[in-house]
Amino acid sequence: MSEAEAIMNDLRETGEWVGGEGLADPTTARSVRVRDGVPAVTDGPFAEAKEQIVGYCIVDCDGMYRAVEIATRRPDATSRPRQPGCQRRCD
Repeated sequence: MSEAEAIMNDLRETGEWVGGEGLADPTTARSVRVRDGVPAVTDGPFAEAKEQIVGYCIVDCDGMYRAVEIATRRPDATSRPRQPGCQRRCD
């Protein structure tokens, strides 16, 4: 079992794990804009990006302090930024 899987299992046991997914390679992304009813499709979500979101985790926890604590447990937190955010209530 990987370290990330162990963290997810711990969060499932505490009832904090909601879900998460890895995202597809950003080179497969497309942006769609509609102008006057005509769709325009371009490559990628950004013209140029040095950092990309590769996945996400959703937890239901007791506030930002706990969300940060969970984020720091990720094994890749030393090489990739973790960006905890709040939806609805965040104490």
